[in-house]
Amino acid sequence: MSVSIEFRELSASAEDLARLRTFYDTLYVGEFPDPDERESRENMERYLALKAQGWYGRNNYHILLAEEDGRPVAGAILDYLAEANAGVLEFLVVAPHRRGVGLGTRVLGQAEQQLEQDAQRAGAGGVDCIAAEINDPFLPASVRDNIDPFDRTAIWAAWGFGVLDFPYVQPALSVAQKPVSCLLLGVKIFRPEYREGVPTPTVDTIVHEYLRWAMRIETPESNTEFQEIRRYLRERRSVPVISLTRYIGRDPAAAVDVHEIREALDPDLEPALAVYRNAFPPGPTAVTSEAIRARLDRGGRARDGAYHLWALRSVPGGAIEGMVSFFTLPGETGQPGTGFGGYIVLAGALRGRGRLRSLIARIEERMLLDGLGARGWYIECERDSLQAAIFQRIGFREPDLTYHQPAIGVREGPLLRLLYKQFGRCYGPPSMTVAELLAALRQIFRIVYGLDGGELEARLDRTGRQIAAWADETVRWQASGPRAAHRTESAGPGPGSGDPGSIPSP
Repeated sequence: MSVSIEFRELSASAEDLARLRTFYDTLYVGEFPDPDERESRENMERYLALKAQGWYGRNNYHILLAEEDGRPVAGAILDYLAEANAGVLEFLVVAPHRRGVGLGTRVLGQAEQQLEQDAQRAGAGGVDCIAAEINDPFLPASVRDNIDPFDRTAIWAAWGFGVLDFPYVQPALSVAQKPVSCLLLGVKIFRPEYREGVPTPTVDTIVHEYLRWAMRIETPESNTEFQEIRRYLRERRSVPVISLTRYIGRDPAAAVDVHEIREALDPDLEPALAVYRNAFPPGPTAVTSEAIRARLDRGGRARDGAYHLWALRSVPGGAIEGMVSFFTLPGETGQPGTGFGGYIVLAGALRGRGRLRSLIARIEERMLLDGLGARGWYIECERDSLQAAIFQRIGFREPDLTYHQPAIGVREGPLLRLLYKQFGRCYGPPSMTVAELLAALRQIFRIVYGLDGGELEARLDRTGRQIAAWADETVRWQASGPRAAHRTESAGPGPGSGDPGSIPSP
């Protein structure tokens, strides 16, 4: 860097508290636009005072600043938790005008050195791991962020962090704030035996001690969010550590080169249609190539939502060996938007490489970028195939409905399985109201299948009669079968392992 950066750890002195106020007002608040995620400056000052009094004991608390010409340009807050021999990086921020020059990496290096010293003072050989709260890019916060959440996740991945695979929710930071459910608990591993999975008691202790020492929740056992976390952890011996690049679909080992076809003159259109026709011969769930062209001619983004057609390659410039089509649909008044999967084909070199998960993540990112308020998406699967089990393994769930696909050029559409997945990680049945389900189906039937008038209302009425048997106003989900529950990611055949697969819809 061309300028000098000075790193400083703050104390409870008047001079350092003035530095903290400048940092908080000029940098910290702007980088945490969601007030429910934002720690108060008064709390930070109180924690520094408690540290000066020796309150932390074998634990520790640090506020690190990076200053340029006396002005804060980056900072981090971190905790050392002796009981877990782990660090927690509460946040790390870099001023927008100083990004992209390695300053974040330098701040992280300073934090790691400090935590290593804490561990040694506590009698450990070194810190075992560092946890960090990371915004889940698939679960946007209620307040618009100031950096692309997928790019931020990629930065954390480059810093060596993965994600602990369990449903983490940050408890409310004060009585005036709400719990935050759009976070992942990332982790950087230093203890080799933790790399494939962190023992459940260790994860439990990290969260327990973090709530106690950093959030000042004196009895975490009485906290609702911690009770839910502990209930989930109790059933598992260890918590897997998942690659963040894999989570957001950017894993080089399962890369898919995507080209979006936006017009009929695109040279990739005909090869993509050839892949489609080879995988989907004429039948009740297949549309013609002309119908796909016609959908493309309407424009990729219209008042009725966004339509996407992708040509897939295993490497840039290679042969087109896969295709994807899908919709992002606007919500009815007062209801969220929704996504709807069309067709997926993975053939040739795209097969057998575990690319389906990466592709699903890319699709969900695109649906979010469409900005239509979608929080999840629907697909249709053949009833007597492995498709449903494969997609259930990824997180799709089936509403307790008998579902007929609307007819495509025939008198009556086939009996299929309708599946739904919320964006991102899935740890149980989605929380959805009946009103949300019916609104989504109305948009799918109207926009995707072109139903209107009495035909549309009759189909919704048939669905409504089934829903009337449910106990309340929430969607009832079918239990996933044992095959879906116990399959591994490498299992196949089917689109999960890269075989040609379909999600039949127009």
